[in-house]
Amino acid sequence: MFARISIAWCLVALSLPFVARAQTETTNAPAETAESATQQNDRMEEVPPEFEGMEVDEHLNNQIPPDLVFFNQNGERVKLGDYFDGKRPVILTLNYYRCPMLCGLTLNGMVDGLKGVDWTMGDQYRILTVSFDPFEQPPLALAKRENYVNYYERPVAEKGWDFLTGSPPGIKKLLDATGFPTRYDDRQKQWIHPACLIVLTPDGHISRYLYGVQFAPQMMRLSLVEASEGKIGT
Repeated sequence: MFARISIAWCLVALSLPFVARAQTETTNAPAETAESATQQNDRMEEVPPEFEGMEVDEHLNNQIPPDLVFFNQNGERVKLGDYFDGKRPVILTLNYYRCPMLCGLTLNGMVDGLKGVDWTMGDQYRILTVSFDPFEQPPLALAKRENYVNYYERPVAEKGWDFLTGSPPGIKKLLDATGFPTRYDDRQKQWIHPACLIVLTPDGHISRYLYGVQFAPQMMRLSLVEASEGKIGT
């Protein structure tokens, strides 16, 4: 069954109060389990009119389509199934690389949390960042990858963190599979979208969603451990 979750949303002109609430709730989350660590983020928030109908529709246990074709940061054609090896969990982030604020806050918060995790990116887990803007191309993805790998400040194994771009049909199928809504705002000239990470099992099933722009290391590690064991959140 799919669960609808109301969370902090992201148009730059309106996002800061919601981002601040997401930061506070994530920071104060208990650490006993990944389930309890995310309960603070499941509270209802008032949503401005611009964000109506933009809730994430959680597709827990849904399989990410392995045959969807994208291009990695080197311009190489890849399938999403290439990243699901049956051994390592995957953190999927849906962003766009020209995002003026929220995508950077989310990725920065993720990396900050992972710096406190004793697992090594590429060895015990992978990260897959996919742009939902069909006009973005591999050179921009490569520049973003270099920035964030440098920010991580630890070695990243091959396919430890890839940044992908794709075509409208493939992007739509991935967004549909994850329940992740996007909408382009012509007035602001930017995308409206949620702030969340999607943790996948080693075979590509959705284990849980993590909301906000700050992610405590203990929550990140517990989510990865549970996903690596094939556990699906409620």
